[in-house]
Amino acid sequence: MLPDGDTSLLSRDIGMDRQRGCSGSVTGVTPDTVGSALSVYSVQILCFWGLLDHQIGHSTIVRNRYIVTLSVGAAVLGTLLTALGPVPGHATPQVSRVDPAPMIVLAAVEERDDAAPDFSPDAVRLSALVSRIQDVLAELGIYAGPTDGTMSPATERAIRIYESQVDLAVTGRPTKELLDHLETVGRANKLLVRLENTRDKKREAARNMLLSSSIANRLKTGESAAADPLRDPSGCFSTPSPTCLLEEGFQSAKAIGDTKFRDWALGDIAIALATAGLVNEVYRTVGLIEDPRLVVAALRDAAIAWATNGQAEPAREVISGMPEPMFSAEILGAIATAKAREGDKTGLGQVLGELLAIASAGNDLAATLALLTDLAPKLHVAGAADAADHLLRVALDTAHDAKIRGTERDRALGQISAVHATLGQTKRARELMAEISTPAMRRPVLLALTENSAQSRSAPPAMEDAADVVDARYRVVALTYVAIAQARAGNIEGAEQSLKQARSDTEEIDARFTYAKAFAVSRIAAALAEMRGYQDAATAAKKIEDGGLRAQSLWHLASVQARDGSTDAEETRSLAWAAAESITSDLDRSWTLSRLALSSADGGEGDLARTAFDAALDVAAEIENSFARASALARLATTLVALERQPSGR
Repeated sequence: MLPDGDTSLLSRDIGMDRQRGCSGSVTGVTPDTVGSALSVYSVQILCFWGLLDHQIGHSTIVRNRYIVTLSVGAAVLGTLLTALGPVPGHATPQVSRVDPAPMIVLAAVEERDDAAPDFSPDAVRLSALVSRIQDVLAELGIYAGPTDGTMSPATERAIRIYESQVDLAVTGRPTKELLDHLETVGRANKLLVRLENTRDKKREAARNMLLSSSIANRLKTGESAAADPLRDPSGCFSTPSPTCLLEEGFQSAKAIGDTKFRDWALGDIAIALATAGLVNEVYRTVGLIEDPRLVVAALRDAAIAWATNGQAEPAREVISGMPEPMFSAEILGAIATAKAREGDKTGLGQVLGELLAIASAGNDLAATLALLTDLAPKLHVAGAADAADHLLRVALDTAHDAKIRGTERDRALGQISAVHATLGQTKRARELMAEISTPAMRRPVLLALTENSAQSRSAPPAMEDAADVVDARYRVVALTYVAIAQARAGNIEGAEQSLKQARSDTEEIDARFTYAKAFAVSRIAAALAEMRGYQDAATAAKKIEDGGLRAQSLWHLASVQARDGSTDAEETRSLAWAAAESITSDLDRSWTLSRLALSSADGGEGDLARTAFDAALDVAAEIENSFARASALARLATTLVALERQPSGR
């Protein structure tokens, strides 16, 4: 169950393909309809794994590692829990037990209910079924004999051992039902044990590293784990500041009963505190997190936030407590970007030297590539183009490493060539893309090329690149780039043709990808707004099913109309407010309003940004669930920090 009994919590949309929900149930999944997908048990377990991914997954480098574990874990848990039986207290279909009747019928054997198994070795020798059963039993460590398809006494004993371990009728018989059980529940059990052992090892490694680091004493703050029951947050909600919002969020997080959710909420608060430039308060907060892995994740993200703010000293201090070398490299990457912005070439060179030493010493080539390709464009934007180019050359050498082959090599080349395209180095991007043999791995390159061509108003090459994107979900995005480029070049007819194709491709998106489809429609609406097709844009935006995306799309349209002097801007803005109000989850509604505030701030609409922020604050003030309240306040605090840092006059 969720802390405080809230069962309506959370359907977060973060980016195009990321939606997460954690509650007593999952949307569309009830205890009676889980079937062969996931039971409520697995929903709760995977929900926590999802929370861990949220903490560790702020980084592309680490997220890819954990997504594999989560995906495999979800699959095996669903199979395992379906086979184990119904959820207590809920009516679910009974799972049939193994039918003891053998699938191999032997004419020479007359089976009786009280007869002991008497399979003739000659009759079942080389049996494919027995051989497959032996394979799985050997994999599970139950059978040590030859996997030759012979129904030997050792095979029978191994079958009996397995049947007794998983509470099946003990027959010793090699049946198709037994094989199915072995290949689902048996392997799932083994994988779960392995995952649990891996998790314990990572937890222990994180704990040992923290205890031996220079930051160990900073985590021992003596802070009470109990929330202050006498606090009065009304003053903060009347006159908010990042500090007071985070203090109330901190107290709300401490009030969460479930340890896992409390750890996650405290991590969010800690990162927001670091974003606000606070240091001691971060350690005070992180010191209450019980899972050492989440302590490490929160400190890593806090250090990156400090480095981004130019606070290199506290960021460097955290490195000593990082059990993963690549975590340290990520922090150094953030410090390097800050050095580049400051124009400190000497400091930048020193930091990059440290970073590359860590990267070259590691054996995780995928993580190294992700780090380098993530950092290169940041350095380029910060004015360190030579350093960015050097990182891309190192990344390319890594991609051509003999250890990387096939799809992994194509993925690496796709990452590198996409960065070149983003930086406007389209010739180099196309040269590298020509080396990629897997069509799907060309997708990020094609999208980057399309966007670059669109920004430079080169519609023909953009159209060719968009047409080569194989997945409709992404092709729609590429086509909207093309349409905008064509419209800005005065080719309205061409833009309309591009959007016609985009609408057609939207219909091809699999119905399972509801958020992707809604995002595609929002992109079409944005393109129509750029083309000054306000009525069509509004019509498209109003069809978006996701309330958050609908609000953002209409909000953007209203801003475009206002800048253009359209009299319809006020009406469109009202529709955007209504879309935000339609969001049933208080947390989601508060987050959406925070996004609208940032959007207005980026567009120079300071007063409107503050109005949206105040609306988000009003929603958060009424949230009673401690977890949702802490999460909403963490987001609001970072939003307020961003608003306060906006240049004057915007």
